[in-house]
Amino acid sequence: MLEKLGVLARIDGNALARYCVLYSRWLKVEEFLARNGSTHVVMEPTKTKGEKPKIRYVAQFPQVSIAARLAGLLARLEAEFGMTPSSRTAINTGGESKDARTQLADVLRRNSS
Repeated sequence: MLEKLGVLARIDGNALARYCVLYSRWLKVEEFLARNGSTHVVMEPTKTKGEKPKIRYVAQFPQVSIAARLAGLLARLEAEFGMTPSSRTAINTGGESKDARTQLADVLRRNSS
């Protein structure tokens, strides 16, 4: 879709590869959080055999902050590639007088057929 919009050039390959890697990592982290939730219980160590463990505290999984950091990086790259609504208004494809939103809508319509 980016190529059809005219916003992707050969020189953009590294940035697009970074986006793909970050997106893949973000998906894996989000899958972990969907399975496990965002927090876990940390138990007090037991001192004797048979002692019932007590809850020490509830901690946030590191994946929560990793997901947030990746989401921020993805958002910045998405804006660079015109993949957000506000960034699409700034896309200059050098084409006819159609604005970027109309062009993107055309591309999306063609790809959904």
